[in-house]
This record gives sequence, structure tokens and C-alpha cells, in this order.
Amino acid sequence: MKLRLVMLLVIGPIFALAGFLMLKDIAGQRASVDAAHDTTVRTHEGAVVGSLIHELQKERGYSAGFIASKGANFPKELAT
Repeated sequence: MKLRLVMLLVIGPIFALAGFLMLKDIAGQRASVDAAHDTTVRTHEGAVVGSLIHELQKERGYSAGFIASKGANFPKELAT
């Protein structure tokens, strides 16, 4: 019985330390996954905003050409 108690007192803290380190590693990995997901979302948002800016610049060009030509250029493009 004394050997079991000694083994429990020796192995117990080692298991507790291993569990603590495992949970700390899992928390670090979870933080890395969250950061990667955030980067992915921001990249997608950047692409969407870039497309919107491109379309607005095209419309601005069509409008400038339409006004400068007094309505002769780009009437179909502006309607769409």
C-alpha cells in the first residue's frame, strides 16, 4: 500500500503538469486558428471592397465621358 501512495505522489504532479501544458498548447493553437480565420475574412472583405471601388471608378469614367460628350457617349453603359 505504501508503494501505491508513493507512486501516486510522484506520478500525480507529473500528470497534472502534462495536463496543464496540454491545455496551454491547445489554447495557443486555438488563438492561431482564430488569427488565421480573421486574416481570411479581412482578405475576402478587401477583395469585395476592391471590386466595388473598380465598379465605381468605371461608372465615374462613363459619367465623365457622357457629360463631356453632351450625351453622345456611353448611354447604354450608364443605364446598366
